[in-house]
Amino acid sequence: MSLDDALFLVTRGGTKYKVSGADIRTKIQNNDSVLVQRGTNKFKATYNNGFSKIQDTDLVLAYDGGSNYRVSGANFKALLQDPKVEITKWSWGHSPGYYHQYGQKINGEWQTKHAEGLNKNGYKVNAYFGQETAGGYDDCYFYPAEDGEFTIEGEAFSKYDDSSVIRTATVLVRGITINPAILQDTKDNIPAGARMFPKLVMANGDRLESMGNRLSCTWRLRGLTKGNEEASFDPDRLRDEYYDSDNKNPPTVYRTGKTKDNLIELYAEGQNPTNWELAPVSHYFTCQVPGSG
Repeated sequence: MSLDDALFLVTRGGTKYKVSGADIRTKIQNNDSVLVQRGTNKFKATYNNGFSKIQDTDLVLAYDGGSNYRVSGANFKALLQDPKVEITKWSWGHSPGYYHQYGQKINGEWQTKHAEGLNKNGYKVNAYFGQETAGGYDDCYFYPAEDGEFTIEGEAFSKYDDSSVIRTATVLVRGITINPAILQDTKDNIPAGARMFPKLVMANGDRLESMGNRLSCTWRLRGLTKGNEEASFDPDRLRDEYYDSDNKNPPTVYRTGKTKDNLIELYAEGQNPTNWELAPVSHYFTCQVPGSG
């Protein structure tokens, strides 16, 4: 017998009603009464914001399919409580041990009971929660720099109180890194009139860009004091928002008219904004002082 389908005899103002277990929580009113058996004794228990006189071991008369049943006081009183919010299904990705690819759509299916809303990894899932049960499909994406196990967390919020429930699933995802990065086409000592055309190359840059990831890089000259620069950028393309595998837009480094022979750091930082990974690299060089050979 399902307690939700069971019919309980409720007396209200001298009239008897049969109320299903699924409805009794919302339909019972103060001064309504039910028939209770305790041992060999039978009595009526009256509802007043609860059945305080019904003990867990008492029996309450119920009907199902034309047959009589007795339901324990504990199970009967549980029907009167606000139902607990549940996440009854939280299924994501392939079977355990399967590695999803970087940026691959990971499909998920979820179901809840007694929820007014659901968050996935902290973000609201748009779905209809008008009924006691709700469900749907969703997806996740991960962009790791290394292979790893990642958590997909669901938090469902009760429509009856301020409680919530959390359920998690884990998936394995392959990573793609832009490290190591290297600088090519550099010079160690720039003579007067010469220029350096450096090129930043990041590991897996071609592969990431073919998947739609937009990489970028930032350039700096460090270790100089204002007014004493031995080298400068030309043109001033310090931030390359549209880095591509050919690196067609790096800055040009050239020697200025200054003659101090300081060690200069050419710093480049590759960036994958999809997962915030950085690939820093430096090249140290000098500008040739006239007459130094």
